Amino acid sequence: MLKKIICFQAFALLAATQALAQLYVGPGASMYVAANTPITTDSLVLIPSVAMTLGSTEFTHSNTPVPGLSGGASILQAYTLATQLNFQGTIGLYYTDDELNGNAEPNLQLAYNNGTTGNWVTTTGTTVNTSTHYLSRVFSTPIQFAGITATSTGVALPISILDFTARAEEQRVRLDWEMTVTDPVVCEVERSADGHRFSALEKVALNTANRTYRIYDNQPLQGTGFYRLRWNEGNGIAKYSPVRSVVMGSPAQQGLTLYPVPVHNRLYLNLSGTAAEGSYVTLASMDGKTLIRKDFSGETMSLDLQVYPTGIYLLTHYNGASIRHYKIDKSK
Repeated sequence: MLKKIICFQAFALLAATQALAQLYVGPGASMYVAANTPITTDSLVLIPSVAMTLGSTEFTHSNTPVPGLSGGASILQAYTLATQLNFQGTIGLYYTDDELNGNAEPNLQLAYNNGTTGNWVTTTGTTVNTSTHYLSRVFSTPIQFAGITATSTGVALPISILDFTARAEEQRVRLDWEMTVTDPVVCEVERSADGHRFSALEKVALNTANRTYRIYDNQPLQGTGFYRLRWNEGNGIAKYSPVRSVVMGSPAQQGLTLYPVPVHNRLYLNLSGTAAEGSYVTLASMDGKTLIRKDFSGETMSLDLQVYPTGIYLLTHYNGASIRHYKIDKSK
């Protein structure tokens, strides 16, 4: 097991030299990474599509493959993170012929370890360049991961879920997922208003003959609803899918007016309508650390951001059963 220190290729000159400048983000430290700035560590490439902040980040590289559920395994290259990373953008991976480990190169798919549940998710939609031995997958919405590898299409790494999506369709929510199981199992679709406390929505019987499943939530929550899948493995331990969110209802009725954008020192918030009892907002950094929590006592409030560095932050408004997220761009 060999620990790798993050290496940032922000300048073309660095790529042409033998000794690359290296930067380690240790405990208590943080670093701002601009959008579209490549981050490389060994053969792993991260290109965020939005600015992000790294803190206490360390990657570990292993040549031990991740075994599949019923045969197959990942390539001989796997990365783990000491703490999960919230990421949006492109994840790429270089490999060699000797590292394929029996996987057919054109069928490779990126797989990531969900940092919250510890489950491995084999993705679809990976682009593979067999000439340069490089694969990449674009994540247009944020994911949380604590590990990266690649495997063949259809090979389920320790967890059998391959994909899970939720989207609004007129006045209902459509939920689609793809799973492979070696024995029949019951999967429970769960729903939440706050992303933390979930309750059962519907039970679906999974079998070995099918891989794709779909249900509808015909009476979705107004505002933001969160969804996940829950099932028990053979040892009786409950496993969960990544959480997906869908916003329902009129944004004008649910949302905030934020100004100025981008913000320099003070951010002003104006609520459309009346704040529900217990309404409040939080401001978090892109690594998930909560920086501010403030209750709504009326229809307006302001947040002092002067002490925080330039970058992208996540503002979350909790208004009764409604939860909305806003991206905040803090300028110099």
